[in-house]
Amino acid sequence: MSRNLFRSLTLLPALLLLGGFDTPSAFGSSLDEAVNTVTQNVKRYLDDKGENAIAVGTISGPKTGTGRLIETKLAASLKEAGIEIVDELTADWELRGRFAIDPSGNFPYVALTVMLVDSSGVELSSFSRRFHQETARNRELLNATNAPPDAPADSDAGQIKSGVPITKTADIAVLAGTTTDLQTAVQETTTTPVTAPVEDGATPTLPEKAKARDARDEELKQALAEPSFHVVSPSTVAASDSSPFHVEIRAATTPGESFVPMNVEKDGEGRAFVPLAEGNQYGVHVINNSTFDVGVELLIDGINTLEFAENPAFRENGKWIIAAGTSGFIKGWFINSQQVDTFIVTPDQQGVAATLGRPQQIGTITATFYPAWVGDDVPAFEQLLAAGNGKGSTGRGEAEAFRGTILERQFGTQPLAIVSLNYNNPVPPVDLPGEALPE
Repeated sequence: MSRNLFRSLTLLPALLLLGGFDTPSAFGSSLDEAVNTVTQNVKRYLDDKGENAIAVGTISGPKTGTGRLIETKLAASLKEAGIEIVDELTADWELRGRFAIDPSGNFPYVALTVMLVDSSGVELSSFSRRFHQETARNRELLNATNAPPDAPADSDAGQIKSGVPITKTADIAVLAGTTTDLQTAVQETTTTPVTAPVEDGATPTLPEKAKARDARDEELKQALAEPSFHVVSPSTVAASDSSPFHVEIRAATTPGESFVPMNVEKDGEGRAFVPLAEGNQYGVHVINNSTFDVGVELLIDGINTLEFAENPAFRENGKWIIAAGTSGFIKGWFINSQQVDTFIVTPDQQGVAATLGRPQQIGTITATFYPAWVGDDVPAFEQLLAAGNGKGSTGRGEAEAFRGTILERQFGTQPLAIVSLNYNNPVPPVDLPGEALPE
């Protein structure tokens, strides 16, 4: 197994991010790889037809999911491939799709399915047939390993019938708006101090790795089937009562007022909900009560809070660093080491997330915690798991100075815990054209 270590300078609000400890997947199981597969198929089809323009339409999914994230990634990937992205009102062809989450097999997965439609809304069956044929191998590889051993011979449990599979843990959790404590699940199953560095010359055995992956997958499946979260205080939540990673939303009624903690409620499906309202300026208080540093990937409505960073490396790899025993208050989209643009709940047409993808009915704030370390002290958690495998948005407010530090860290690719909170957004005006926020 090859490993690529990336180092980069990281900033903090308490601390800010970047770097990676990456491993290849078995069959293109990340969201980015699935998007690339779609892009390649669309590009070949358009080339064959002598076309070069397309609209990216709705990617539908669970009501707490972030189809906007997929739409954003598809638009960027298609554009990078040389395809012109046009408005759906003027497009001859439009790319639409859906994603569904299946936790019924040995491990959960997301099935991403797409189709092309013409200006009349009629599906181009020739593309659909071709896409199905050219992605068959992806499905075969998943199906060969995902059928539960006790499932009947004619069972469809864990079997993907169409589309491209996504099996990366963090991607599944983000798309589903899930909260889950993976660190505790692996720790209790392996009885290994998963956050401690692996001793020199020691590597986890294959049975140990298999046990750790099974524990992670079972925990994620349970979180998908029965959403829950742990209440640390009225305004602070965690993935479980034993997780040291906590999240709190603080809001100001209007910009310039003091931030106050928002009490967390439980929605009808057991997920955390914060009652943000139109015009609220807010920030995310991320707390690390563990004895080690973590990198936190913070997403607002599926959009990384470093998406607007002037440094392209931050945009691509960014995570916020929260040192051991400290916390950070992240209150805006990071621009550079001197500036952040504040989070403000605004109608769709004004939100920066809306400029990147189609808004969802429910907003989602997701914090994913990854191990971070210095030098070659790779924690056991990474060694065990790295192989194999409403209606609005948050907008940009006034610029503020960024009070941070520059650090250098290495980051794992395997999430320790994921905490998601939902919020409603203001209904946008339906009789006015959208206008971008002034720069």
